[in-house]
Amino acid sequence: MNKEIDLKYLSSGEFGDTATTQIRPYKQYAKERTRIAIPGGELTGEVMQFLQNIGLDLGNPGRKLKISVGNMPLDLIVIRASTVPEMVERDDSLIKAGITGSDILWEAGMGKDAGEKLPVGEINDEPEDTWQLYIGMSQKLSRQIAQVKDRRPTILDLNGQTIVSKFPRITTEILQERIGKFDVFYTPGKVEAIQYCLPYNGVMDVVASGATAKANGIQILDRFYDVTTRMITSSDNKLNATDRAVLNEFKNCIYVAQQSRRML
Repeated sequence: MNKEIDLKYLSSGEFGDTATTQIRPYKQYAKERTRIAIPGGELTGEVMQFLQNIGLDLGNPGRKLKISVGNMPLDLIVIRASTVPEMVERDDSLIKAGITGSDILWEAGMGKDAGEKLPVGEINDEPEDTWQLYIGMSQKLSRQIAQVKDRRPTILDLNGQTIVSKFPRITTEILQERIGKFDVFYTPGKVEAIQYCLPYNGVMDVVASGATAKANGIQILDRFYDVTTRMITSSDNKLNATDRAVLNEFKNCIYVAQQSRRML
């Protein structure tokens, strides 16, 4: 029996701009499995809860890096969040879609609004952690400005400084029009700790409560971008019929979960 899936939500802009009118039921492709990359680290807990709440049977994943969904021919592959864009885009990768932060997608050159925003907070029935990109200044320089110039530091005080960040592309894009000369030092680790290792005074990183920045004397100068959880999909020529059917069913699960919560 053919199964027609309601994909009207796809044309709303919430999960895409185009919709297929009819697809074969994904159960017909049970011998093939589609792989979606999900982020390890800080996003893992929220994403896993989200996937369970939209109806996916994840079993007992434990520390598995490959999680086979029980009620859909879908495998979830846990990888580093920053690796998701590359694995989705590579032609030789088995990954057909990926979930990660919008900051990661922006840094990968996809733009700050790339992908489809996932309603993680709404589906999980709790506020999603609010992460923001911020520009900050080291404790040493902020104190120096306060003592010598008797004022609060501003972004312009980072002129001629080195900015430490795990987002060199975003740092350059944001600051090149706001201050004059600056350098960027890339580090994949604890950005706030570099001030204790090297004489660098600028910081660009992600922040939620700001507790880590405050504890290390970082003066937050500006919060300029809200980070959201997003999903990206491989190009059409990389997707086969199974992939399209499974990904459409996955998005339909999100739509149904949203509608059921809005009716409560």
